[in-house]
Amino acid sequence: MIEGAVWVTQSKSNCKFILQKLGDIKTSLPDWLIKGLIEKDTVSVIFGDPESGKSFIAIDMACHIATNKPYHGRTVKSGSVIYIAGEGQNGLKRRFDAWAIRHKKSLDNAPIYLSLQPAAMADTERVLIVKQAIDEVSINEGAPPSLIVIDTLTRNFGPGDQNNSRDMVAFISGVDVIRAEYRAALVIVHHSGHGDKSRGKGAIDLKGAIDTEYRAEKDELGTIRVTCTKMKDHQKTNPFALKFRTVELGTFDDEGEPVTSSILDPVDYTPPEQNGPKNLGKWQTVCQGILISLFDEKRRNLEKGNYDPNQAKILISDVKQEAISHGLNPKNWNRYFNHLSNLDEFIVNQPYFELHPQNSSNNLKEEK
Repeated sequence: MIEGAVWVTQSKSNCKFILQKLGDIKTSLPDWLIKGLIEKDTVSVIFGDPESGKSFIAIDMACHIATNKPYHGRTVKSGSVIYIAGEGQNGLKRRFDAWAIRHKKSLDNAPIYLSLQPAAMADTERVLIVKQAIDEVSINEGAPPSLIVIDTLTRNFGPGDQNNSRDMVAFISGVDVIRAEYRAALVIVHHSGHGDKSRGKGAIDLKGAIDTEYRAEKDELGTIRVTCTKMKDHQKTNPFALKFRTVELGTFDDEGEPVTSSILDPVDYTPPEQNGPKNLGKWQTVCQGILISLFDEKRRNLEKGNYDPNQAKILISDVKQEAISHGLNPKNWNRYFNHLSNLDEFIVNQPYFELHPQNSSNNLKEEK
């Protein structure tokens, strides 16, 4: 029996509930996996809108930990990594390949293990199956994993509705089973809420249960700002910034075009302008950023097909729908459409936005 402990055994299953005197419990020091960012034996969330770089952040952390490479100036503790991917394993492998090329560090023998199918963390039986797979990795590596990434919560949720508190609690319980077994850091990649972009999607029970939370936001110039929105037991770390860089993987597609992926490089952090560029309001900034982003993507696709990128044009309705998906009230669209119509870089030629002939040679923004 533990000294100073009281055993309570009134249970049909004979399980013991232990009470221990406070003075007999040793104060533990923080066991940082990434100094100041991610602590072992905790659950963290990285959330953001689509294309905000949240999965790339998780991959970047995973690679630094698996190769014992400092994470952008922060010390790490090396260890094996389990990456539970909900979808897109082929694209995911290309992202890891891009990291290896950019950092000149092979991942061929790195202790990184990817799932070939999603998990279902709200399902008790499926959690046990995931645990069995992690046990095999632990035996193979001679130690339990240091980091377990769940990407994304939605794809790995399992049965139920993540907006329902009871179902979210079931998901959290499944995650806690894995955390408690391996004392690893669990990082959940998650989407922003539909109406409230300042928090993750779904029932609020998730934020209450986790230890650390980071929000990833990409501005109209492609800078990704990562902000700590919860740090339960420590002072919140300062925000930092990253930016996408394209990496050629050294292979070619069926048409002879180089296959590429992206990685994140650190850049100097500057606070976002409160009213957006040129003192624009929030939704002027959002709509303008959407239009520029759509043109940038269209120009790249045209270039890949050996077409003139200056002939790019975007349906006005596509810009409207994208803005609505970001939370714009459809009743206010005409106001922001008028703003876009007056930009020097574009002209309106119904039903399209087109590049202004005098500005068509300008690069609208740095390529992702």
